[in-house]
Amino acid sequence: MRAFFRWAVICFALACLSLSLSVISTPGFAQGSTATAQTPDYEAWSRVATRAETAIAQARASNSALEELRSELTNWRQRFLSAQNINSNALETVERQLNALGPAPAEGEEEEASVSVLREPLNKRLTDLRAPVLRAEVAFSQADGLIKGIDRVIRDRQAQQVLQFGPSPANPANWSEALTDVQETIANVSNELLGSWNNSVRRQKAQNSLPVVLLLSAVGLTLLLRGRRWSRHFTERCLEGDPGAGRWISGFVLSTGSLFLPFAGYFMLLEAIQLTGLAGLNTNQLLEDLKLPVFFFLAARWLGTRVFPAREARTLPLNLSPEQRYRGRWYAATIGLAAASSLFLQDVGLLYGWSSASQVVVLFPLLVICCVFLWRVAALLRAHFKAENASDSD
Repeated sequence: MRAFFRWAVICFALACLSLSLSVISTPGFAQGSTATAQTPDYEAWSRVATRAETAIAQARASNSALEELRSELTNWRQRFLSAQNINSNALETVERQLNALGPAPAEGEEEEASVSVLREPLNKRLTDLRAPVLRAEVAFSQADGLIKGIDRVIRDRQAQQVLQFGPSPANPANWSEALTDVQETIANVSNELLGSWNNSVRRQKAQNSLPVVLLLSAVGLTLLLRGRRWSRHFTERCLEGDPGAGRWISGFVLSTGSLFLPFAGYFMLLEAIQLTGLAGLNTNQLLEDLKLPVFFFLAARWLGTRVFPAREARTLPLNLSPEQRYRGRWYAATIGLAAASSLFLQDVGLLYGWSSASQVVVLFPLLVICCVFLWRVAALLRAHFKAENASDSD
């Protein structure tokens, strides 16, 4: 039995040895970590560089096309940077050999024939090895310059857009155009809904789905109108007394119900409207576009309750009075409503093809509201810092 195990061990060792020798003898293993970088395809690079130079000179391509070209040039620049390490080991070897021969003779001086015979092929070898490295360095500089040229074109365009004057919301000539666009949008939505209701097939479909629609609408409205109050009630119950860190985290998670429960209610209402089949193509698109603005508004209102809480068992985030915190919650909700309305009206303008003048006129009041209430929130933050400095001085 021992002889059997001895022969098994010997056979296993011989197998491992033969496998190791076969791996070592392969070209990939012999190169190992000293494998040189691959030589770039300079013909392909010449075509890319010519295309980039033309695009920069004409400056007619769109920003997206220029960004795509810039990404391509960045990849080429990285290849040229890697190619600068070509023949690095051979270069070091030849340079060490030349250093061993000593410094080259000065001009007019003669060198021993035995040394000159050795130095001449080494110098030629060094020149041949440096040629691909120099070519990669030149190509790297060219790619870097083209990238900077594209950046300059994009930067100049952005500067022109910033400095370009668009239609002014203070110009009364734009008000009538904006009013016309808004009236046409409302008329289109109304006609779409009336057309769906006058369609007997769609009306029958709505009547057949009425029980499900009523159920979804009831649940959705309940969550939309009462979800925030339920979340606040459970949060206060969780934070009663002087809770520890675990209960405080649980209360924080429960407070997010004031965001997600009303949002779930909106989803149910949206599903109920779509089940009736009365909403046309554009109306459905408007309801879909309303999802993100609704979430923004609910999120802003929830953040307002966290930064300016009505009652908090632990340390308050800001040193403000209850009246100031109430105003802070109202400001946050107003900012969220204005920002959400602005986002939704932008989508409406894109869907119904509003002119730039109409969009500016419609969105400008919302921008003013956001600025005013942001300034008031900043005033509350200043009041907090004044209260903190007063308490520190005492």
